[in-house]
Order: sequence, then structure tokens, then C-alpha cells
Amino acid sequence: MDNDNSVVIVNGILIAGILIAIILFVVVGHMNRRLRAELDQMKSELAQEPESEEAIGAPRD
Repeated sequence: MDNDNSVVIVNGILIAGILIAIILFVVVGHMNRRLRAELDQMKSELAQEPESEEAIGAPRD
């Protein structure tokens, strides 16, 4: 009887671990997509700004 209970416990832990891994994979993938979109937006905003003299390479005083 003890052997059956330990098998059930081990299977439950494995199933819980797999579910946690799937949830983490989905959450991290969603965050990655959102952060990549925000990064692309920042890049486009920077590309639209006129370059300053320092960025062009003019000598500084």
C-alpha cells in the first residue's frame, strides 16, 4: 500500500512540475514579445530624432 501511495505522490510532483514549466514558458514568451515590441518602438523613436552635434562627431569645447 505504501508503494502505491509513493507512486501517486511522485506522479503528482512530476505533473505539477510539467505544468509549472509550461506556465513559465508561456509567461516568459509573452514578456519577451512585449519587450521586443517596446524595444522596436524605442528604436524607431530614436531614429526619428535629429542627431545632436556630439553624436555626429563635432569637436566639443
